[in-house]
Amino acid sequence: MRAARHSYRRLGLAAGLVVMLLLLYQAQRFFDGAGDLPGPAANEPAAHLQALALGITTDGGTLVSVDASGGVRKWSPVTGRLQGRTTLPGRTAVSGIRNVFLDPRAQTCVVNGWRGVEAIDLEGRHTWRPNGLSWGGPSLNGRYLFGLWGPTLRVFDLTTRRLRGEWPVNPGGQTYCIDLDPTAQWVAWTEPDSAWLMSLRDGRRRRLASGAAWSGLAWIEFSPDGERLGLQTYDRGERRFQSWDTATWTPREPVSTGESATTLFHFSPDGRRFATPARKRRSYLTVSLGLGWRQEWVETLQVFDASTGTAGGDEGSGSHVRGHASRIQECVWSPRGDTLASVDRDGRIALWDAGDGRLVRFLEPGGGA
Repeated sequence: MRAARHSYRRLGLAAGLVVMLLLLYQAQRFFDGAGDLPGPAANEPAAHLQALALGITTDGGTLVSVDASGGVRKWSPVTGRLQGRTTLPGRTAVSGIRNVFLDPRAQTCVVNGWRGVEAIDLEGRHTWRPNGLSWGGPSLNGRYLFGLWGPTLRVFDLTTRRLRGEWPVNPGGQTYCIDLDPTAQWVAWTEPDSAWLMSLRDGRRRRLASGAAWSGLAWIEFSPDGERLGLQTYDRGERRFQSWDTATWTPREPVSTGESATTLFHFSPDGRRFATPARKRRSYLTVSLGLGWRQEWVETLQVFDASTGTAGGDEGSGSHVRGHASRIQECVWSPRGDTLASVDRDGRIALWDAGDGRLVRFLEPGGGA
């Protein structure tokens, strides 16, 4: 009898230990936000939810996403609920989309299709196909459409739809990233191993920076107020950010911005900060094949001071870190600079608090919050 009691006691202790481990595992999944990554709605294929571009309206009340099939969705940044959906007008969306660009205030969408470039006014639903562009995108203020035709830069006025001018940018070379300043007086671009600046008033150009190991991993962008130009590069395992004052073109010292190979960044509306994807390690308990810890990477958004390079709110690493399971491919600031939205390669859209770097919520494709 005594041996049987001891046997039952050991079984009870073992069962209690298993229950405790399962509870810990479920609690870990809850705090990691494993249930916050929604799948597609039952009636929507996953491919149709892969957003390519994001924008937030001027009043901050609507987040707009455009996906690979030409679908346009409007979300509430406050509740995370889907407010409505439509499709892009025009012929380019029907003939096949290579990529999509949306100005930050979600007014103009530029679609690069297999049959050319098409500019779409999302408010008036008007479409326009400029001649002589193999690739194009809207300026940050939504006033200009600029793009390339071979090695030639062409700039159009989106209001009058007239060609503002054309300039040779990189004859015989390869251009990876290019941006136009809000006044359409300067253009900056990156090549495989260097970054360049050119004045559109006199055509003079200058080399801003060079790095033999960039391999095209560089992002260049003007701030919305046009007072700053930023460059983020990835070289030999290190990501660095450098900026220039556009009044004097005085460079600031480069600063390290983490180990992520993603060089994407965007300035805040006032140009004082910039947001960029950051890789974070998350660890949590596993009990599937014995007790242990599992580590994986998630992608979050991190905010830096554009003048000093100092990082803002950061959750660090650990089991509490929540973020995207795949690489972030685009992000956008709200007009007031208090909220950020991001989309990853799987089409999942997330909202972030720009002050403390906290993930607020993932948006539900099915319309729930």
